[in-house]
Amino acid sequence: MALQITRRAKGWDGNIAGDNTVELSLPIGFTYHQTTVEYAFLQAGPAGLALGDAVGEIRLVANGKPVWNLQAVELDKKNRYEGRVTAGDADSGVLVIDYDRFGLRMRGMEEFTSLGTGISDDETPLTTLTIEMDLKSAVVSGTLKSRHIVSAARKLGLFKKLRRYTDVFTGAGEFEIDDFPKGDAINAVLFFESVEAITNVRLERDDFVMFDRTDILNSRLQVDGVRAPQDFLFVYDTTEKGNGQDQLLTRNANGTRVNDMRWFMTISGALTITSIVEYMGALEF
Repeated sequence: MALQITRRAKGWDGNIAGDNTVELSLPIGFTYHQTTVEYAFLQAGPAGLALGDAVGEIRLVANGKPVWNLQAVELDKKNRYEGRVTAGDADSGVLVIDYDRFGLRMRGMEEFTSLGTGISDDETPLTTLTIEMDLKSAVVSGTLKSRHIVSAARKLGLFKKLRRYTDVFTGAGEFEIDDFPKGDAINAVLFFESVEAITNVRLERDDFVMFDRTDILNSRLQVDGVRAPQDFLFVYDTTEKGNGQDQLLTRNANGTRVNDMRWFMTISGALTITSIVEYMGALEF
């Protein structure tokens, strides 16, 4: 584990105005742990814009393929759940993008998913790495300043992939979500609720119950750990106690993918669930 240093990033490319996409290139040759984005967005009128009113989807693009896709407000709430800021900091003007896993008890476990670049004999090398942000129509102008927390180059290895899925449920009852891709290990699943209606989540992998908690119990156990539960969010989190060694495996010891993985959602009424699945896996070609 090398010393982490903070470096100014190059400027964002693109016009900071409504319905545009701006892009930040991450130079190859470092190991990336974190990127910070200091933002200020203006609308028509004297008031500024909050993050969620200004930025839509954020993508991390590796070798030309998105490996993260989620909304800015979802990333911000994920950071709050992981304990980065308090609920009182409604809009701090700083968005943090973590490549490490945040809030674990061992540094090696946190840095396990950092983005290594610049090693000539890497079997799965990153040759291009960028962040893309889609700006919403209300943005008239603004400023973006970024810094990277980096260390010496290393091989890429396994890293975090954030995938977004949406399910609509029209009434109360127990429903299944069974279409999350299998293969990579799952570090966490964040279920964002359009209304607070999830009362219980049960996970079955090849007919074996792996997880079964009420919303109240889940929040209590995560508060006792290293997390800060948020409204309108139910999280399945393998690192909730601060330990990073275990993940939910979706591949058998012989390399084959598990046959079946189902999330049984008990809900009290109609809602939309947006799921952010945090995988840990290798770069795909």
